[in-house]
Amino acid sequence: PVLPAVTEFALNAVDLAYDSASNRLWASVNANDGEIQNSLRGISLNGVTNPAPYRLGTPPGRLVASANGRFLYTGVNSANSVRRLDLWNGGQLLEFAVGGVLDMKVVPDNPNALVVFRGPLYLFDNGLMRPSFADVGCTAFDFGDNSATLVGSGNVYTRDLFLFNITPNGIVATSTNLGAFGPAVERIKF
Repeated sequence: PVLPAVTEFALNAVDLAYDSASNRLWASVNANDGEIQNSLRGISLNGVTNPAPYRLGTPPGRLVASANGRFLYTGVNSANSVRRLDLWNGGQLLEFAVGGVLDMKVVPDNPNALVVFRGPLYLFDNGLMRPSFADVGCTAFDFGDNSATLVGSGNVYTRDLFLFNITPNGIVATSTNLGAFGPAVERIKF
């Protein structure tokens, strides 16, 4: 069975992430939501039984799933960290300090690599930060046509478009101030 075109769920969700590998929507559920507060909740979009919530003990923030469906990353604002859950092996695998999370994306062909935006853009491999980072006033970003290119938009003052490359050392700004992009945006999606 498939869910109807419109289905409502009563959740106090902070963020949502789509896991295309399992056709599941994930919600980071914050405090004041009863039995499932401070957890990650999976919602099957093809009528399969929903998994039990992953209880975190602290309020989750931003949420992103790896392309292969193995990992689910969530920001933990109270600890300025990211938690990575291994959905294939049933639980939390790794937590690492990042100094805060405004946005994050998993590198498309590398589920172990995560780009974190907290002002500058940083790249983490299995929780370890690569040394090079980009700090050019970018406020939103996404991967371009490959997993080695990031595109970012400027802040409300610059409104510029930026290009970044992922290198073995981290993230490098390759082109900055490519022209006006329009109003500042919170998220970019390709």
